Amino acid sequence: MKTSDLMAAGPPEPVRHDDPNSLNLRELRIALTPAIGLVPVVAAVGEEPDLRRLRRMTRDNSVLYFEDSYKSIAADLPALIRAANDAVAYYDSGEEHAQALVARSQALQVAGRYLTQIRQYDLAHGAIREAIADAKAAGDQLVAASSVGAMCFVLIRTDRFDEAEEACTPRRDRSRVVPTPGVRRRHLRGDHQEASNPHDGDA
Repeated sequence: MKTSDLMAAGPPEPVRHDDPNSLNLRELRIALTPAIGLVPVVAAVGEEPDLRRLRRMTRDNSVLYFEDSYKSIAADLPALIRAANDAVAYYDSGEEHAQALVARSQALQVAGRYLTQIRQYDLAHGAIREAIADAKAAGDQLVAASSVGAMCFVLIRTDRFDEAEEACTPRRDRSRVVPTPGVRRRHLRGDHQEASNPHDGDA
């Protein structure tokens, strides 16, 4: 029997209208989930982005994340995501495009991990899903695997255990996964542990 089979779900409860995070996350939500209408949105292309600076900004926010400086991350992330989007739009082909995709993937992963910690799971899932897509498009399997580790924690936090196991199990190894009691989740702690963030277990 799967763990998910033991969990009964009822109808969702309405969200409070006075949730302060609705306003607090406004700028980050705009950066991560821009509005889309019937008219195609053409990204404005400005000066050439500084990918080295972009990567440094991401590293700085990663340090803040490990230091639990969530207020500082919240202030920095909207600008970081916008800068990453601008870089991908500017470099639309070639090696620079791949580098920009990897840089955005890493920035989105930081955003997703932070949003997981503050229990904004839907936003976190979207950010990490895009992080995985960018890394795969750039052909960087290491960054993609790191993002998959972050995705698994989001899935666990939202009680999607079967999907978490599926995501963390390499395709070539899935036939060897035996649902033995007590070790069913071993892949969440084993082969891909290096791709996860020890902080993700704190929330």
